[in-house]
Amino acid sequence: SSDGRLDEWSREPHGMRDYLDVDPGHRHFSSLVSLHPLDHINPYTTPSLFSAAHHTLDWKMSNGGGHTGWSAAWAGCLYARAGKGDGVQRMIQKVMGRYSLGNLLTTHPPLMQLDTAQKCGTAFKEAIMPGGVNSWGETGAVGHDDLITIDDSKFQLDANLGILAAVTESLIQSYDRKCVCTP
Repeated sequence: SSDGRLDEWSREPHGMRDYLDVDPGHRHFSSLVSLHPLDHINPYTTPSLFSAAHHTLDWKMSNGGGHTGWSAAWAGCLYARAGKGDGVQRMIQKVMGRYSLGNLLTTHPPLMQLDTAQKCGTAFKEAIMPGGVNSWGETGAVGHDDLITIDDSKFQLDANLGILAAVTESLIQSYDRKCVCTP
């Protein structure tokens, strides 16, 4: 795009101009899939796209991205692939501190629609956490079902597996048949 970010689409879909930035912190990182989990964008063979991917990730996160457990874990993987250890650490802290139950299973928090939702039916943000709690699911489960909590967060394995991938990716990466150990 003109501001240095990767575009979500290769061309603007007909009639979509009013909708393109309605939810800039959207929980999906579709435009960054070539950075992670794929490796089509990397600092060695596509440095300008790699720089644009950095800019896109920073832009999405500064606009509220990573507001579910799995999305924060994916952001952690993207930060790891981009070589940004501070971002990986923030996402690990977010997943483990905000979206993990006492047994370390992760949750998907309840979401609420953004004010821009009349233009975009998928524009959500994390709901306001109940007072006196530090993480979703802390207040206990509903009845005998330990996978749905009183505060309506739900067990979701994606963040558990994703944050493990982020840690692994932050330690070792491979590009073009070469392994790179990160400091």
